[in-house]
Amino acid sequence: MDKREEDDSEEAWLQLRPVEPLPSQCCGSGCSPCVFDLYHRDLARWEAARASKNRSLLSGEESQLPREAEP
Repeated sequence: MDKREEDDSEEAWLQLRPVEPLPSQCCGSGCSPCVFDLYHRDLARWEAARASKNRSLLSGEESQLPREAEP
């Protein structure tokens, strides 16, 4: 198996899958974004990257701060 095939293996992709937050990690006060919002955003990005077998889609870092909190 060459390096490319190894990188596209199911196990390799599963290791990159975002971890769902525990219910206790949400404070329940309606934060925006909530830890679950961030998880669902990252999961959608991972699913798109996996479907296209393009890991570069995973590196699209977006600020997690609300716009008004950014300097």
